[in-house]
Amino acid sequence: MVGRPVIVEEKAKQMPRSFKLDKSLRTTFRMYSGDGEQVEVSLLCENEMMDAMIDRFGEKVKRKRRMKRISGLRYRCL
Repeated sequence: MVGRPVIVEEKAKQMPRSFKLDKSLRTTFRMYSGDGEQVEVSLLCENEMMDAMIDRFGEKVKRKRRMKRISGLRYRCL
């Protein structure tokens, strides 16, 4: 561990009413373009992993079977 956490006395800010945690979790995948704009990424996986990918990214992903054992999907993220 680099350092010890510091406990501060200031109060936490309220989340905006428009903030939706489920949408944030679906659209954020630890991939950042650096400028805060959404980008579309393409991911490839073995066909047997596609169900797990859909579970993670949702039914709205664009998917395409690429080869006999490989499929791909496109996903918009920050």
